[in-house]
Amino acid sequence: MLFKLKRNTYRRAVCAFGLPLILAVIVMTGCGGKSSNAALAGLGSGGVKAGSAAISLDNPESLQLRIGDDPSTPDDRIVALRLDITALRAWNSSTSDSIDFLVDPVSVELVHSSTITVPIAQTGANPSTSYDRVDISCSGAGLTYMDYPSGMLYNQELGPLSPITVDLTNSPLTLGTDPLIVDVNVNLPTLVILPPVGSARQPVLRGLAPRPMASGATTGSSPGVTVTQSSIQTGQQQPENGQVQYLYGTVTKTVGNTLTVKSSSNSTFKFQTDGNTNFEDVTLGTVLNGTVEVNGSTQADGSLYADEVELVDVLNGVELLGMVTSVAPDMELSLVVQDGIGSGMSSTLVGKSVNSQLDEASYSVSTGDNDMTGVTALFDGEHIFPGQQVEVEAFTAMQTDPEGSAGLTVPFMVELEQQTISGTALNYVAGGSAGTGTFDLILPSNGSSPLVTMNPGLTSVHVYQQTTTFPVISSIANNRQVQVRGLLLCQNDNVGQPCTNFVMVAARITLNN
Repeated sequence: MLFKLKRNTYRRAVCAFGLPLILAVIVMTGCGGKSSNAALAGLGSGGVKAGSAAISLDNPESLQLRIGDDPSTPDDRIVALRLDITALRAWNSSTSDSIDFLVDPVSVELVHSSTITVPIAQTGANPSTSYDRVDISCSGAGLTYMDYPSGMLYNQELGPLSPITVDLTNSPLTLGTDPLIVDVNVNLPTLVILPPVGSARQPVLRGLAPRPMASGATTGSSPGVTVTQSSIQTGQQQPENGQVQYLYGTVTKTVGNTLTVKSSSNSTFKFQTDGNTNFEDVTLGTVLNGTVEVNGSTQADGSLYADEVELVDVLNGVELLGMVTSVAPDMELSLVVQDGIGSGMSSTLVGKSVNSQLDEASYSVSTGDNDMTGVTALFDGEHIFPGQQVEVEAFTAMQTDPEGSAGLTVPFMVELEQQTISGTALNYVAGGSAGTGTFDLILPSNGSSPLVTMNPGLTSVHVYQQTTTFPVISSIANNRQVQVRGLLLCQNDNVGQPCTNFVMVAARITLNN
């Protein structure tokens, strides 16, 4: 059986490098993936006003904040990294004007999603003001990483971080009249010092505040954080910014084709819909008062467009996003949780292992609008492998696992999601149209690739550069360091065995040198 599209419809996954989500700060996920209830708690209020383009007190969501990892500096041994951010403020040193981006603390998982999008709704966002400093405070962090060659997963609570100050003197953050994206990028390798490959020693968090430390721990230099700004792009698809992913809330109003969604923090968002919006398990006429997951994008005028609205049972069911670590075909899988929502999910579950019984599960691929032409790889109960990124969706709450993991789910759906892999490009062959082609991504063999660690014999992934791959790249030279985000599927029939022939349908390609 070839992979099937969920509900025979296209589901738009991320178009940014990393999984941008909209966190209701006052307005959100994660990185990334779906956000937990903890990530949604208490972040403010406000509403997008469609058609009002300028940054102003009347249109505060036209200024958006994204928090993510720096895609140019990966460390693939890190499976999950959660930051508990308590404050993030931009300052003008001369006038003392400031913007508090967060009304309340938020937990951000940086690996799977790489980016969260936080529309700002607060009166401090004054137009025509420059900010030359950003201060960030974190109360704690949690890390899960994979050892090599054992494949063992280590999970540890870390932190808190000392305050981080980002100097923007040479390139101030300037608010003008057009809708704006502010990117806060964290360089993961500067944040965490992992033990040497093969060592069972505990990792160290750089910049630790003075406190009793575990045996052998040392402090490191301050983590690398950069802050940049960019315009919200025109059109509904936002490859670089503006994507809205995994926003959860209750529909409080429907007027014409517009939905008003209120998050658990009482933040409100107005989403435009049209004939291309995919409604799952609900319709525009029946969605009122329902809890939904919304995926979409920020349009050029700062308003929000929904390309998918899915009904979610957060009281009785649970949805988890994570990386598969082991599989018994059609019987059971284990995954490391990177995000989720629903009954039994909390931020403390991030980085922990959860088991899922597959007896009742169907399988789908979150293809979004990715061009799947020429891809014949499989994804079903017999063709799911360690290292793949999936979402498990269950009608029932998480249960206690008799096998001792952090929880047990019985999903009705297992869906393949986008993920990022890194390596060295070889054997590029151009396709028949501009920006299309194929190449082999040689994976690192030094223990930094969990995909290699969990699939003995795997050395490379064959990448499809499609008509929908961003950006348009005409050729990739041999030995170029590359990161690819997309859908990872197994090309050969290795039922019950590790996969040694993965292919990836690329949504985005980043050239690192």
